[in-house]
Amino acid sequence: MKKIGPILVLLLAGALYWFNTEKDPTSSSPEPDETQKVEDQAPVSNSSEGLSKNNEAIKDDFSGQFMTKYGAETERPRNDIEEVADMLRSFVSLVKTPDTLPLGENRELTAALMGNNPYRTRLLSPESQWLNEKRELVDRWGTALYFHGIDANRVGIRSAGLDKKMWTPDDLTSGEDANPLPE
Repeated sequence: MKKIGPILVLLLAGALYWFNTEKDPTSSSPEPDETQKVEDQAPVSNSSEGLSKNNEAIKDDFSGQFMTKYGAETERPRNDIEEVADMLRSFVSLVKTPDTLPLGENRELTAALMGNNPYRTRLLSPESQWLNEKRELVDRWGTALYFHGIDANRVGIRSAGLDKKMWTPDDLTSGEDANPLPE
């Protein structure tokens, strides 16, 4: 019985150490305050340092792997939408948390793609030429893309097209339910 006591103490100490060093990636980023403005949630980063607005380092930066041909004159505009869809699918695969994709506006989704997510994973560079002054992802004609949340892991995408007007025949779409009519 005297030999079991020290073993139990060692096991207990080991378990406490393990629990204190084991980190859940979702616990490292606090939930945003509900009253916080959307603009405050978008990371303002310094790419040379890889820091977000709240100075949390970006842990994985995949931004150089996505949207490499986006808006290229040699590519069809339809391919642009598919590149965004590919980036969103990859985001869901890399950031495996409940409600992975924010089902809000363009800015919220773009902020998550730029690293404002529990895993601090970046798929879209904050210096991308495809961001407007509101930090929204835009199409090759400079119009903000419309994202329609289908569920936590799927989003429909709509580009206004050449005429820069949503809901006209030249719009480009991708994804199930990308075509809801405005009310």
